[in-house]
Amino acid sequence: MVMKALYNGAERLLGGSRDNALITRDAGAAFEEAVDRGNVYAVANQSSVAGQAGLSATTPVLTLANPVGSGKEIVLWYAGCTADVVATTGPVTIGLAVGFNTNTAVTGTITAAIPRNMKTNLPEFPQGVKVFTAATLPAAPTLHSIFGFIAQAAVGVGQLAALGRWYNGAFKLAPGGNASIQSPTATNLATFYCEYIFEVRSL
Repeated sequence: MVMKALYNGAERLLGGSRDNALITRDAGAAFEEAVDRGNVYAVANQSSVAGQAGLSATTPVLTLANPVGSGKEIVLWYAGCTADVVATTGPVTIGLAVGFNTNTAVTGTITAAIPRNMKTNLPEFPQGVKVFTAATLPAAPTLHSIFGFIAQAAVGVGQLAALGRWYNGAFKLAPGGNASIQSPTATNLATFYCEYIFEVRSL
């Protein structure tokens, strides 16, 4: 007998082996069900920005924020970045930095990067979520997870692979939370691009 079940946003087929062991396999693309619900978004910088030196509450990079009272949670699927020109004095570590504050809101520029609904491919600001292309956070964030590092380069880096991580929904931003891609290294990045794929769910 074969049964269908939903797991982590994807449809799975359940069956049994000859020795009665449970077998599962994909019934469709990963997260296809979640995308079909219409609550999944992708957003990326439309032009390059120069990252700040070290973890900072004032950041020019793409930032996700979940305002207090939104009634939503941001379920992060993927976060990543790349840079095609680097001006550093040494290797630069890159990762996801997060913060949380229920008293002070994130402020900044929200019009330059509009998320696109992954189902319709139309630009759309999801209800209860803000995406900033430059932001002032309530406080300097904490490094949450590491993507990798960019080696020192005085002139440029050719064909740099994207640095990022698939969270597959394992990381969530509650109301009052914010996330930005930053470096704890006290040196600047140039020509820096960021991207996120995330789902918005009601609490």
